[in-house]
Amino acid sequence: MIRSRRKQDAFTLLEMIVVLLVVSFIGTLLMQGLSYASKANQSLHQNLGRGQVRALTFDWFRDAVENLVAPEAGEVRWRLRGDELSFEAMSAAALDRRAGIPTPLAFRLERRAGEDRTELIYVRRLEDSRWPLLHLRGEARFRYLDGHGQWHRDWPPSAQLADTLPEAMALTAPEERLFVLVAVALPRARPAEHDF
Repeated sequence: MIRSRRKQDAFTLLEMIVVLLVVSFIGTLLMQGLSYASKANQSLHQNLGRGQVRALTFDWFRDAVENLVAPEAGEVRWRLRGDELSFEAMSAAALDRRAGIPTPLAFRLERRAGEDRTELIYVRRLEDSRWPLLHLRGEARFRYLDGHGQWHRDWPPSAQLADTLPEAMALTAPEERLFVLVAVALPRARPAEHDF
């Protein structure tokens, strides 16, 4: 006796279950891939954002130092005074003012107890407010270069240089391999009236 097989028009239950399992497996893989790509993209944007903030901070620091303004002879209040952890001066490129207007400012390096990092802080002297700008690993220091090519920890290094500006200033952080050297662009001493 010959049995006749009917032509099968649809999937069997077992075939449907296999198809659903394969589709769900592929969907799970796609979702995991999208999740991984999303996390990688988010991490990349965070790192780029930190890099942009760092670059912007160093640009602000460079602009402020390049445009330091020498005080008038005998004008004690606006002289550049600095040590390894801070300096105060007048700059024609303060962060919070229009460019070209001499404004008193200060930069400070503060290390918190128990932390292995130093914070770079911009101080608006007229408003007596502080803007934390950046965290640097380890210790950071300011250095001052005189006209003879000598580096100093304090400015002014002598009474004769009290009314002058250094040739350049540096922000150093050895643990970050950071050395930001900025030349002071404006005249180091204010010209006397008879020079005109």
